Amino acid sequence: MRAYHGELQKLGLRPHRSLEDDLVRTETATSYSGTSTPQAASQAAGRKPIAPPPEPDFSKMTTAEKVQWNLDRWKRIIG
Repeated sequence: MRAYHGELQKLGLRPHRSLEDDLVRTETATSYSGTSTPQAASQAAGRKPIAPPPEPDFSKMTTAEKVQWNLDRWKRIIG
């Protein structure tokens, strides 16, 4: 944060907040969703947490099954 404020100063820009304010650690700043736990975010939104699909036993799968599993996986990721 100090480096960020230093770069702003070099560029002649005034930061929105003072360095002291930016250095204050907050609970929401350390969590992506703004809540203390990921489960709390989904519960707050009224949703159930999504569990990832179980990992298959690749040693028992054929090559075609592995290819299909990976294609399905990418479809879940990319959409």
